[in-house]
Amino acid sequence: MSGAQVGPPPSPQLFFETANAFQKTEALRAAIELGLFTAIGEGKQTAEDIAARCKASVRGTRILCDFLVVNGFLTKEANRYALTRDTAVFLDQRSPAYLGGALRFLNLPRTMETYKHLTEIVRKGGTVSEEHSLTPENPMWVEFARGMAPMMAMPAELLAKMLKAEEGRRWKVLSLAVGHGLYDIAVARHNPNAEVWAVDWPNVLEVARENATKAGVAGRYHTIPGSAFDVAYGRDYDLALVVNFLHHFDAAGCEKLLRRV
Repeated sequence: MSGAQVGPPPSPQLFFETANAFQKTEALRAAIELGLFTAIGEGKQTAEDIAARCKASVRGTRILCDFLVVNGFLTKEANRYALTRDTAVFLDQRSPAYLGGALRFLNLPRTMETYKHLTEIVRKGGTVSEEHSLTPENPMWVEFARGMAPMMAMPAELLAKMLKAEEGRRWKVLSLAVGHGLYDIAVARHNPNAEVWAVDWPNVLEVARENATKAGVAGRYHTIPGSAFDVAYGRDYDLALVVNFLHHFDAAGCEKLLRRV
C-alpha cells in the first residue's frame, strides 16, 4: 500500500530502559557492597550459599541475583548462579583487574545530586553549584585517585611500553594533573633513570605519593603542588605527560596549558 510503514512499529522500550536505568546502577552497587560477585567466584552458587557468604537474606539475594542475570552480569542454570567472563575479570575482588572500587568516584553522591538539577544546568549552560569539579583541592579528585587507579593500571603499562621506557634513557619527566600517578609511576618503574615531577592539588598528591612508595620509586618521585595552569614547572624536561586532562577545558584553555608545557 502507498504510504505503508516500513520497518518495526514504534516502541517505548528505550524510554522505559532509560527511565529505569537507575535500578541497574543501584543493583550493581548493592552486589559490590555485599561482595556477591566475589562470593560466586569463590564457588558459592546457590542463593542460600551466596546469602550466607554475603550475610544477607536468601530471598533478597535470589531477587538481586536474578536481576543481575537479566542484565547480563550473571548466568543461571538449575538455580545455580555463575559469573560471566567479563564479570569474573572486572567484578570479582580477587581479580587484578577488579573495577568495583571505581564506583566510589563514578557514583559520588554529590555528582549524582548534580544530575538532579540538569534542567537548570542546560538552561544556564553551566554548573549551578558553587562547588564544581575544578574548584581548588576538590575532594572528588582524591576519590578519583583512589577509586579509578585499578582501571588505569593497564593503560599505564601500555604507555610506558609505547614510550620505550625500558631502554633506560636519562629522563626528566613532567606529569600534569597526575591523580593516582599510575602513568608517571609506570614510566619511572620501567626506567630506573627517570625522575618524575608530578603536578596536582596537595590532597591528591598524597595519593600519588602512596602509589609511588608502593611501586618502589618514591626516591625519584617529586611533587609540585598547585594548579597546572599556575605553578612553575621548572625547566629542561625530556618528556611531558598530560593524560586524561584536556577534555575538562575549552580550546582556548587547552592552548594556554599546552603553550606552558
